[in-house]
Amino acid sequence: GSLTGEIKVYPNLAAHVLESLEGLAKRPAGCAEQTTSTLYANVLVARLLAKDNVSPELAATVHQHIRDGMVTLGTLQNESGTFGYADGKKDPRLTAYVLQCLRDVSQLADKQSWESVGQQAETMIERVKDALIESQLPNGSWKDPWDDYWPARPQSVELTAATAKALQEQARSLDERVAYFRLRNGAGQAARPTERQAAQ
Repeated sequence: GSLTGEIKVYPNLAAHVLESLEGLAKRPAGCAEQTTSTLYANVLVARLLAKDNVSPELAATVHQHIRDGMVTLGTLQNESGTFGYADGKKDPRLTAYVLQCLRDVSQLADKQSWESVGQQAETMIERVKDALIESQLPNGSWKDPWDDYWPARPQSVELTAATAKALQEQARSLDERVAYFRLRNGAGQAARPTERQAAQ
């Protein structure tokens, strides 16, 4: 019935932070949302470790976790390019979340050791972008699949804002950014940038 306690003494703040980073570096697993969340945490740790090579061992672990997470995400992606929860339903909000994570993974490719991961992320980004644009409604919004279960609490406004933001962050040029927000043409397809605009 006695109480026990533990006292930790760190030589400096960096040592304390490093222990916290080790707690964040978990192997991505589970559904698409769980995998993306743990993958995101590893990306953040990789960014911090890149600034100061304080733990090559942790960096190697994080590197492997990110590779594993990318493989897992690839297996969880629907044929349409979207992502969903355990029931397999397409979910634009989750797909936009994955897109934002992939963007950060692709930005790790400034180092040669991340090149293959960055290339994989770029390939997935293009497919996810196309899937989100194709699922956009004629009025420019996105439908939340969960509205079917809770029609009294539609989430389309918040969802459209989050999805549009994720797409805007992926734009390669100002013209492409504008294209994402154009109204659909008469055929009901999202306006896409020309090859010349995309190359800028």
